Amino acid sequence: MIGEGKTRGQTAVLEIGATINQNIAAVVIDSEIIASKYLWYWFQCQYETTRQSGSGSGPQALNCQRVRELPLNLPPLPEQHEIVRRVEALFTLADQLEGRYQKAKAHVDRLTQSILAKAFRGELVPQDPNDEPASVLLERIRVEKSPSPLPLSRVERGKSINPRPQGEGGAKRRVREALLADEPAAPYGATIPHRIFSAMQPGRDYSRADVTAASGITDAEWIWAIRQLKEEGKVRQTGERRGARYRRA
Repeated sequence: MIGEGKTRGQTAVLEIGATINQNIAAVVIDSEIIASKYLWYWFQCQYETTRQSGSGSGPQALNCQRVRELPLNLPPLPEQHEIVRRVEALFTLADQLEGRYQKAKAHVDRLTQSILAKAFRGELVPQDPNDEPASVLLERIRVEKSPSPLPLSRVERGKSINPRPQGEGGAKRRVREALLADEPAAPYGATIPHRIFSAMQPGRDYSRADVTAASGITDAEWIWAIRQLKEEGKVRQTGERRGARYRRA
């Protein structure tokens, strides 16, 4: 009779002697006029409509008068029994279909995993023993896609490889001097990765800002050059994201 969840409007066929309270309505029927299972299936069909018959300022509730007023289609008794028979036959068929679906789904899931495993093992298509290994192919693609070193502009060729940035403060100057200490200047025409590598002393960690300031390169040049140095195994990264540090490998 009450409940905001699933309970209000729920029905069942009671086949034992029992007592009830104010929260349950008992519908006593005349078995010569109506079949109990027919009435039960009808209430199940009208579940949502029955729930809407509840009222109250707090939790919605039915009462005995509202239950008495619930509409009911009442065909002759033989027709009720036939309706019950057909409904239960359809329920049985639905259960069988559900079982078949679950078995088919499990089979498809296993088949999908098997196909994926064969695909990654290369068993779905004939294999050519003369094909190059995947590692060789990937290395060739990497080399083909590696960007070429940016050439020095005419203005850059007229400057020192490691110029001192204009307006460089005392702290930045000390970092740059520490980077270049005991390290020979890069030769004329050196590539940008070489300029980065030359600006780093072995055994020390450097931030991106330290190296770009000391080697006089832009952020765009740094991105592809440091990637190339890491791929070649000359430089390794010792931190992540904003706290990243780099050192000679």
